[in-house]
Amino acid sequence: MNPGNVAHYVELSCFAAPTPSTRLSDAGRNVVRGPGLVDWDTSLFKNIPISRVADAFHLQFRFEVFNVLNHVNFVPPTSTSVQLFTQALAPIASPGNLSVSLVTG
Repeated sequence: MNPGNVAHYVELSCFAAPTPSTRLSDAGRNVVRGPGLVDWDTSLFKNIPISRVADAFHLQFRFEVFNVLNHVNFVPPTSTSVQLFTQALAPIASPGNLSVSLVTG
């Protein structure tokens, strides 16, 4: 693994092309793993009871932050193309998002 280089995350020199006698290979499933996924989401909310309308009626104020650390996560390598196998190309999730809402219930 070469986590410092996005263009070549998996080091190709560690692998050899299969020969006709080893075409099925002895490698187990999921032996190559992609880059780790780091995604921290957090939320704060406050329930405010409104007894003037009904006993069970309340307002909920929500403050949510998605991907708090604003960490970029890349798509894991695929085996559909040899040229693309070693590359973690595109980001998976969007950058950090902030959401503020008021919900009635």
